Amino acid sequence: MLNVWRTMNSEAVADMAQRILDTTREALPLMSRAELARAATEAVFAAIQQAAGVQVWSCHPAQAIRLHIGDHLLLPARRDDVFVHIFYKDANSLITAQPSIYDVYQAHSDLDRVDITCRRSGESDTSVPDEPVGSLVIGAEHLLPGERLAWLTPDGSHAAVFEAFDECRVLCRTTQPQVVAPGMFATWNMMTSDVSPACAARAREVFSLPIPRNWQPRNA
Repeated sequence: MLNVWRTMNSEAVADMAQRILDTTREALPLMSRAELARAATEAVFAAIQQAAGVQVWSCHPAQAIRLHIGDHLLLPARRDDVFVHIFYKDANSLITAQPSIYDVYQAHSDLDRVDITCRRSGESDTSVPDEPVGSLVIGAEHLLPGERLAWLTPDGSHAAVFEAFDECRVLCRTTQPQVVAPGMFATWNMMTSDVSPACAARAREVFSLPIPRNWQPRNA
């Protein structure tokens, strides 16, 4: 089972952040209070990325990480990371292995977190459990069986693909919402920067994946 403790274990992240800070131990006594706070924050960010960043999940395009009931992932996105939602429109597209893009999402800050919970089909997703204090939900989607979510870095250097074997709820939360107009925040499905050719090329590789083992059509 894949769970949040594997991806964002607070104790593991704290230990890793401490090790990162230890590399600058000699400079710490000379830092001001503001510099210490900044160094600690940067160490935590670095630790989170080392523990659960896209490079941890990145794999060969011929592989996908399959999600089953009970799986729960918390993915630390970085600004301009791209998420491509891929699906098969109907049985014919599945038989002919011709997937399509359902939607494209983008992270807008280094404090965006993508929460994936795999649950029983038909289970209500109207509630948002375990909502962190101070965070804002900027995106709410779901993956039906057979649908995939490709997580790509802006330069296309890393990509991870998650495939729903069972239905999944996907939330994007942030503690650093980006203002795009008075009273309006950037949402997850709002593209605020262009997708690079390298990133687009990496996304196309996902289309070569074998057809999913389990599939459910939309609007069935």
